[in-house]
This record gives sequence, C-alpha cells and structure tokens, in this order.
Amino acid sequence: DMHSRGHAATLPGPLARHDTLDTASVDEFRHQASSLLSEHRIRRIDAVDTAPFRGRVRAASLGDLQLVYLEQGIGIDVDILEHLDYYDLMLAVEGTNRITCDDARTHVGPAHAALLSPRMRARMQMDASYRQMHLRIEQFALDRRLECLIGRSVPAPVIFDLSVDLTTPQLSTWMSSLQVL
Repeated sequence: DMHSRGHAATLPGPLARHDTLDTASVDEFRHQASSLLSEHRIRRIDAVDTAPFRGRVRAASLGDLQLVYLEQGIGIDVDILEHLDYYDLMLAVEGTNRITCDDARTHVGPAHAALLSPRMRARMQMDASYRQMHLRIEQFALDRRLECLIGRSVPAPVIFDLSVDLTTPQLSTWMSSLQVL
C-alpha cells in the first residue's frame, strides 16, 4: 500500500529514475517546483521547528501529460501565486494536505485527491510526512479531447469539483495502477 508508513524507507519512491532535484535549499526547491507547476510561496508551518528541509523533485512527461513528484520533509504552507492555466490532479503518496481554493475546501490523503482547474488559485497546508504526485494536464489537451467527443468547440475551461473521491471502483483501480510508478 503506497500510503503505509514504512513505504518510503523500503522503496526508492515514485519516479525514482527521474530525479530532477534533491536539495536542502527551500529557494532551489521552490524555483524548480514553480518551473514545473506554478509560481508559489512556501513557509514553514511551525516557525520554531528545526527539522531540516529535504526537498525532492522528480518529473516525467508523457505526451501532453506531466507527472511531478514532490516532497519536502517538513510541514509547510504553500500559496499558489497565479491562476492556473492547466489541470492539476494532486495525489498523496503519504501524509495529508489541506487545500482551500476560493470557497471550496478539501484534503488530500489516502481516500481523496484534489483537482485544480484552470483559473483557480489555492492555498495548501502540508504535513511533514506529505509526499505528493501531481498529474499535470494541459488545458489545450483536455479541450481538444473534449471537442472531439462533443463535436464542437469549448468556449471556456471545464471547471471540476476540487475534491476527488479515490474510493470509487473506477478510481481505486486507476490508483492501483499508479502504485507501479
């Protein structure tokens, strides 16, 4: 199970062959993660916490999709500073993330993911054990696929619900296949 406590110690983790950055520098991590996802600000949740920052970034592209794995080793607050121009499915490999986006709130953990849609901005609070996988889907790719399915142009981005229930039969099967990563 990818959410069990000992998993990180026994396996190299998701996208292990695609290491992009392993750093103790918050600024280096933020810069690399921002270049793959969106510009954001990072702050420690607990200002007196002396645990070291351990930033790890891994990324792989598959056509119009990009998989991005992030971990930081400390509890952090993250503010996305710009409106997204892509879809971002956020999955917890371990730990939890509380997300506020406009008037919607959800948490990312073993049973729930979050799906950020274009034009959204979010604020997140990630616990120290949180390790995350992002599936970045370009808006133009989703629009193009949708236009093929419905036979007409899409006038504006599709906005999905923020919370995604991973316990449904379809998504639990899909999540099992992601564990192979």
